Amino acid sequence: TDPDTEEGTWTWHTKAFNPKRIASIQKMIQVGEDLTPEQHKQVHNLISEFADTFAATVKEVHLVDFKSFKLNVPPEAVFPIKVNQQPLTLPQCKFLYSRLNELTESGIIHHIAAEDVRAVGSTVLAQKAH
Repeated sequence: TDPDTEEGTWTWHTKAFNPKRIASIQKMIQVGEDLTPEQHKQVHNLISEFADTFAATVKEVHLVDFKSFKLNVPPEAVFPIKVNQQPLTLPQCKFLYSRLNELTESGIIHHIAAEDVRAVGSTVLAQKAH
């Protein structure tokens, strides 16, 4: 990816300190109004200094192999495998499917065969307060 293109702005894989990327991150972070101008500048300087620690999109999140967890679920436990999903509106469907596609393309989630499903739950889309 060319770090000087729009797509390259959003990746720290090749150039974490790309000024366009830093500017985008600065825009995403809300800094409180109660800070002095000097404190405000310090916050923005810290964001610039540690720009490589921010993930602007899920595509920038790396999977780790050094951390795992195990669910201690008894083998005899039974979970629902039929979804009782309330119908989603068209805007909700578009939003949900775009997020699922983004997570799939990023390798965070993946499709499984229907016979491998062991538990399901309804999807509830919650609106953010702000």
